[in-house]
Amino acid sequence: MENGLSHYNYHQVYLRVKLFEAEGIDEPNPHASMVNKDYWVVLWVRPDEEYRTKSVTAFTNPVWNTEGTFFIREYPSNKAFLHLEVLRFNPVNDPGTSSRIVVVGRARIPFPKKFDSEKKKAL
Repeated sequence: MENGLSHYNYHQVYLRVKLFEAEGIDEPNPHASMVNKDYWVVLWVRPDEEYRTKSVTAFTNPVWNTEGTFFIREYPSNKAFLHLEVLRFNPVNDPGTSSRIVVVGRARIPFPKKFDSEKKKAL
């Protein structure tokens, strides 16, 4: 044991995500103002560990062209998912919630089953 942690149950897992764009995520609303809006993506594997992109401004089809690596505290099980939500900050005259933040897209991407089997080999 080193620093109180057994090397048999301590593994660092990092996930690299490349985010390009969201096509057709937010079609123009004829009743909304014709101005650019701010979009960002929130992603997580565990609800208590969210990561957020920088916001980008676009009329529709926001483009991020970014990648990032984030730490996952535990190996995801074969039933784990990467969750993503595309959020839009509404201008004052665009209908939405009281916070003026609206979810305009969601995705849930499963981890490959191989990911879990590699964990077992490492132990």
